[in-house]
Amino acid sequence: MATLKLCPACNAEKALSDFGKDSGAKDGLSSACKLCLAEKTRKYRSQVGYNRKVCIECHKTKYTKDFHCFENPQNGERRYASTCKACDMQQNRQYLPQIQECARCGKVKFLDQFYKNEHSGAHFTQCKECVNKKYPYIPETHRKHLLDVYGITEDHYMQILEEQGGVCAICHQPETRQSNGKNLPLIVDHCHTTNVVRGLLCFKCNTALGFLGEDLERAISLLTYVEDRCLW
Repeated sequence: MATLKLCPACNAEKALSDFGKDSGAKDGLSSACKLCLAEKTRKYRSQVGYNRKVCIECHKTKYTKDFHCFENPQNGERRYASTCKACDMQQNRQYLPQIQECARCGKVKFLDQFYKNEHSGAHFTQCKECVNKKYPYIPETHRKHLLDVYGITEDHYMQILEEQGGVCAICHQPETRQSNGKNLPLIVDHCHTTNVVRGLLCFKCNTALGFLGEDLERAISLLTYVEDRCLW
């Protein structure tokens, strides 16, 4: 019976007692030795926030996952709060309402990195970075155009976009026009009399609405024509 086994992680032959038990393996032992598995676990815990840190408030040693983590968006560097989450909640610290955990990426970020609902005043549950990944990027020139022409902020635009599911309010399809390989943002539809924003439309639907002159009777006649002669 073999008394030695090769560890593929450190490439060394070791005694069977240096390997942990694994009921799913043929020999009943783990493939890597105990030392290598321990090192792998240590590296994993350091990546997911299992390093330890002392809270300056309660003086308890806790895992870093028990502290709020702030990430620098420029270099990705992480910085942990000096007090743990439990102490923050008990003390009701002033900076606590200024941060929020993103429901999508799980990162704790300052509230200015979340879009704000213009009506309720509440912030989106997902951060701007995650929301922008779902929807077309809005360039700086378009943001200025929103304020100058329609009097709405980027937050208001993103709120409407989120409510519409990122698609046109009429055809329920995303914008297909592109510039430099990227989809263009949906167009803001507004009343030309009151300047009230009504929704976001794709280029085709917005153009069609303009050609119809926003005439309800003409739109109904067009629908009747399509139903009678174009749908076979």
